[in-house]
Amino acid sequence: MDPVLRLDPSSAAHRPSAAPERAPKGRWRYVSALLVVSAFSGCATSRGGAGEARSEPVRYDMEPVEITATREGAEVTVDAYDAQELFERASQAYAEKRFDDALGHYRRLMKSFASSAQAKAAQYNLGLVHQDQGQWAEAAAEFRRFIDAHPESPDVKDAYFQLGISLAEAKQWLPSEQVFVTLIERKDLTADDRVEALTRRAVARYNLDDLDTAEYVLREVFFFKRRLEVTNEERLDTDYFLALAQLMLGEISHKRSNAVPLRWPESQMKKDLEEKARQLLEARRRYIDAVRYGNARIASMAAFQIGTLFQEFYDAVMAVPEPTDLGGDDKLEQRSVYRDELRDRLRIVLEKALRGHEHNLELFERLGVETEWVTKSREAIDKLRSLLFPAPGLEAARPDPKAPSNANDERPAEPPEPTGTERPAPTLDGAAPERRAPSAPPGPARRVL
Repeated sequence: MDPVLRLDPSSAAHRPSAAPERAPKGRWRYVSALLVVSAFSGCATSRGGAGEARSEPVRYDMEPVEITATREGAEVTVDAYDAQELFERASQAYAEKRFDDALGHYRRLMKSFASSAQAKAAQYNLGLVHQDQGQWAEAAAEFRRFIDAHPESPDVKDAYFQLGISLAEAKQWLPSEQVFVTLIERKDLTADDRVEALTRRAVARYNLDDLDTAEYVLREVFFFKRRLEVTNEERLDTDYFLALAQLMLGEISHKRSNAVPLRWPESQMKKDLEEKARQLLEARRRYIDAVRYGNARIASMAAFQIGTLFQEFYDAVMAVPEPTDLGGDDKLEQRSVYRDELRDRLRIVLEKALRGHEHNLELFERLGVETEWVTKSREAIDKLRSLLFPAPGLEAARPDPKAPSNANDERPAEPPEPTGTERPAPTLDGAAPERRAPSAPPGPARRVL
């Protein structure tokens, strides 16, 4: 039994119902639901002179306080805190990335001061702490609990966004999409909220390989943007998610181009090549439009993908088996000539890929921008140069027609997640809108990870 000393708020004297007993392992715990300090009033009742009315007791209501004492050998450590103190300790630990301490403080606050104003913010922040540790399933569970516990809270909208983000990071694409569908139906979304929710829903459909629905939802984003421009009813604070939506349109055409098979006979091959090239050029146009928004991470990724488009086209054509009339052991030399001629004809495709990556690298180095996609462009440049300008006698520099390069492996399964500070104007510094946790109980804010 954990002995507890309680100060009864209904008692005028506020005397403990029992003296404190020694707790197991040398620990005492004192919990007061409410402190009523009559000593501060001067007196609980005062006796006036003859004929004077008796004054009423003065009550001072204070926040609940928890006091703990822990014995280590002969030394006893006493700690006392209320909900605000515990919230501040948790927030400090979170800021210093002492995540285990932050989780412990937030959970103790919710257990000991469940009815306090800080408890709601603590529950929300538990999800954020899990997010920062990459514990996406745990984060999603915390945000679900917040939504269930506070359905009328003004912070529920932000909790839904965080829930959808956490599910997406956990690769639970269908539940993530369902969350954003729920958000899109809300009546309290700002223009930025709506663009973000639509874009994130499209990302989920893309990763479910439903390209048609993803494209339809992305077109809704730009229809909504044009409506805002015409009506001037509301302005977007950031165009980050417009850039992300445009990038996703490029990803859709990119994926469609890669999905086009190349088949003999020659009449079919011509049709397939035309369709593959059409989707490639559409993806290139869409990626260029994404670059123009000026966000460093999205722009560098889009520019990298432009170069990758051409290299993947080269790989796909080189991987097509030789025509059937070149089969047989007696046609070995003819097959070799066919491969050499095909490689020479496709050289221009590799040159386009190289120029794309070099332009990407030159642009972002001039701007002083460094992202993972700039690094990938450097690696791609080295590889393409070795293919285009192999050292004399090094046949290994030529690509194996049966083994496409790993350029496609470098493409992300999903678009980059935003990082940065609270809703900045889009710049070439990689920043993106972010919704942070509250520093005080009035309400947690949403952030983008």
